[in-house]
Amino acid sequence: AKGYFLYLKSDFENASSFLYKIYLPIYETDNYDDQYVLYHYLYDIEKTLGNDSNSLFFLNKINSIYLKTKNINYLYFYLIEKGVCYRNTKQYEKAIELFKEAEKISKKVQNKTPFNWLYLHQGRTYLEMGDYLKAKYYYDLCKNNIEKSNFNILYILYEFFLIDYYKKDYNNALIKANQMIEIASNNNNIDAYMLVPLYNKIGEIYIY
Repeated sequence: AKGYFLYLKSDFENASSFLYKIYLPIYETDNYDDQYVLYHYLYDIEKTLGNDSNSLFFLNKINSIYLKTKNINYLYFYLIEKGVCYRNTKQYEKAIELFKEAEKISKKVQNKTPFNWLYLHQGRTYLEMGDYLKAKYYYDLCKNNIEKSNFNILYILYEFFLIDYYKKDYNNALIKANQMIEIASNNNNIDAYMLVPLYNKIGEIYIY
């Protein structure tokens, strides 16, 4: 619980020290749900800290759980996050291939979050490839989801901001940026780190 609390506060280094302490006790059981949750957080922490080999280790652990249990939820997470790894190394075609595999099984997956992370990652991949129409297509799918759930709206606003930013449509980019700042100022539960890359990009706009 302490590790999870620190994870939510984005204190990743201290969170990992607590989560690693329960690694062996959970690994030595056959409680695959607990293993999945632990590997999920350790993967995300190591990825955020930039430890690529460690993050891939835990991602592969999740895939091994799927092979043992045939629980499609584990496979869904593995495909999406493996695709993210490919995107981060600019292997875009491999990323898209994995995202398509995840899309094929998405209807069978239970307990998905209201926000569709798969669409977000697909949109970001096309954005980085410079295909803004396809990026917008997937972001619109995310937006439709948000309007029904009002969940994680900053994530999708930031992606729409990035489309305008990369197209050098700075006026529209700043409109979206101001929307994000207003939403964040009215919600104490918004993760502060979401605004850091936004402020950096706004600074770059004014430099240009």
